[in-house]
Amino acid sequence: LMRHGADPALKATRPVDGEQITPAQVATAANHPEIADWLAAVAGFSQLHFAAQARDPHRLRDVLRADATSDAELRRRTTPAGGHRAIDIASRRKLRLNKARPATCPRTLALLRDAMLPWSVRTQALWPTSHRRAVWTLLLVGVRLGLPQGLIVEHVLPWLSRDDLVLHFCAVCAVRVR
Repeated sequence: LMRHGADPALKATRPVDGEQITPAQVATAANHPEIADWLAAVAGFSQLHFAAQARDPHRLRDVLRADATSDAELRRRTTPAGGHRAIDIASRRKLRLNKARPATCPRTLALLRDAMLPWSVRTQALWPTSHRRAVWTLLLVGVRLGLPQGLIVEHVLPWLSRDDLVLHFCAVCAVRVR
């Protein structure tokens, strides 16, 4: 359930005494220490972290292409005090969180490395749909202005991060609407 967005910090109320308890406390009380350990280990995970942990390149690509995956999310650690980035999780050889997965997955690591690179023709497929639409619009504007396509593709787009592209594109749309 957590891989699909369930909140492990959400407390439930015990009907017997009205006490608020977390899923980890329930697991400990039910004598399931492995579940309590897993809940503690994945605290702070986002969908991106879970996809990296699953080492499933197809799922990871879907998460990377979601609009919620920003540059900040790619570099975000699981805890404010440090924790792990998604690429750290994917590159661990010994992963106690999921014994059924391979030690590492070269395709998963390659996807995460590529996703952290600036926009390029090679990496554009890992960018969210909204970003790809913004790139398409910028290319059309370039054509209208008579600019060479290579100028935009090679010298403008690589300088824009996932976050920048949306911010600049939204600003352009707001000016155009007025």
